Amino acid sequence: MTLTPPFLPPELKASIAADCFDHDKAILGSLSQVSREWRFPAQAFLLRKICIPIIKIQTLQEALLLPCSSLSVYITEIGVYGDRDFSENNQVSTSQLVALATILPNLRCLALYGEVRIIVDKDVYKSRSPLTLALTGILTDIQSLTVLLSHFSGGSQLMLDGVMLSNPASNMADIPSPPLEPEDFLALKRVYFGMLLKHMSCTVSLSCLYDQLLGLFPHTLSSFGMAIDLSYERGVVRMNDFLRTKARHLKDLQLDFATPITIFGEDLWDFIDDGMDTMDHGFGRIPTSWRAVSLSESCPALQVLTIAITVKKEFQHACSSAILYWRFALQMVASSPRTIKSIRIGLYVDKVSGADPEFEDMSYKDCTMNGVDWRKWDEVLGGFEHLEELVFFRMEHRRRDQRHYEPMISHNPVPEGFIQEMRAIVGEGSSISLWQLVRFA
Repeated sequence: MTLTPPFLPPELKASIAADCFDHDKAILGSLSQVSREWRFPAQAFLLRKICIPIIKIQTLQEALLLPCSSLSVYITEIGVYGDRDFSENNQVSTSQLVALATILPNLRCLALYGEVRIIVDKDVYKSRSPLTLALTGILTDIQSLTVLLSHFSGGSQLMLDGVMLSNPASNMADIPSPPLEPEDFLALKRVYFGMLLKHMSCTVSLSCLYDQLLGLFPHTLSSFGMAIDLSYERGVVRMNDFLRTKARHLKDLQLDFATPITIFGEDLWDFIDDGMDTMDHGFGRIPTSWRAVSLSESCPALQVLTIAITVKKEFQHACSSAILYWRFALQMVASSPRTIKSIRIGLYVDKVSGADPEFEDMSYKDCTMNGVDWRKWDEVLGGFEHLEELVFFRMEHRRRDQRHYEPMISHNPVPEGFIQEMRAIVGEGSSISLWQLVRFA
C-alpha cells in the first residue's frame, strides 16, 4: 500500500522552512533534499544570506549566470570577506561589485569586511542599486568609496566602520568621482558611522570627509550610531552639531566612546594636574571641551540609548583617566528625554599590551567600574519612570579573524564572576527597584 503524503499549502511549507532557519540550519539543508516540493521553500531561506571569501566572487558570478541556475532570486544579503591582509588576493573592483549586484535581483544588503581592498575601475557608474551597504575593516581610496556610496545609495541602511583610506593607484588618480548629493540618501533610516582611518601617506583630510559624509544623512533617521574620539575636540563638536540638526526623529542612538582607546593618562590626577581645563556639572570633573548637547532637546523621540565605554585594570587602586568617560556617559544619560525605555552600556576592556588581563580574568574590584559613582547613577536613573532595562554587555572590537560586521552588540557574554562581583558591590548600594532593571548580555 502506497502512502500519499498529505498536501501542505505553500504558506505552511514556507513557515516550516522559516522555523528550521531560525533554529537548525542543518535540518533546513536536509529539508531541501527531501523532494522538489520542499527544495524551493528550503532554498529560499538557505540562500537568503550567504558569506563568501573574496577569492570566490568570480566563481559565484559564473555559477549564478549558468542557464540552469535559479539560485540568484533567493539571495537577499551577501557578505564578502578577506582572510589575511590587504594583498591583491583580497582585492575587488567596484565593477565586480556592481556586476554582482546586477545579477541578484532581490539583493538588499551588501557587506564587505575583514581586510578587503576595494579599487575603482575606469568606468564610473551613473545608475544606482539601492542597497543596505556595510563596509567594515576595508582598505580603499576616496574615489572607490565615492563610487560605492553613489552606486548603492538609496537603501535604508548604511554602515561605515574601520574604513582605511589610501591614495589611489597612479593610473586611477585622474578618474572623476561621481557627486554625492543629500537627495540620494533620503531613504536612509539607520546609519552607523564608525572610525575612518588613513593608511600610510594618504593625503585625504579625514576631518573634511567626516563632515562631508555626515552632511549627506537626512534628518529623518530613526537609528544613528557614531564613534567619537573624545581626545579630539572636533569629535565632540561634530557629534553635537549632528545631534542638534538631524536627530529630531531618532529613536535609537549609539555612541561609541571606546573605539579610540587612547586614554589621556594612566592616572587621573596626573591628567588634571597637567593644567587642562575641567568642569563639573554634578557628575564629577571632566574636560571643559566635553560639553555635550541635551539629548532631551535634540532627540525628543529617543527610546534606546547605547553607550560604549572603556574599562581598564586599575593598578594599585589608582584611578585612571578612563573614569572620565564614565562621567561623560552619565552626563549624556542624565540629559536624555524622560520617556527613554532602554539604556545599554557596552563594556570594552582596554588591552594596551599582551600582559593586560582578558575580560575573563578581570576582577570588578580592580577595574575602572569600581570607581564609578553608582549612587549618582542610581539617582539619575531613578528619574526615568518609563525605563524598562539597564543592560551591560561585552563589547569587543573586530579582530582580523572575525567575519561579523554588526557593531555595538554583544558577541560574547559578560563573565559570570564579574557579574557576581558587580551584583554584590553595586547592587548593595542601589535601590532595589532600579537594580531589578539591570540585565547582562
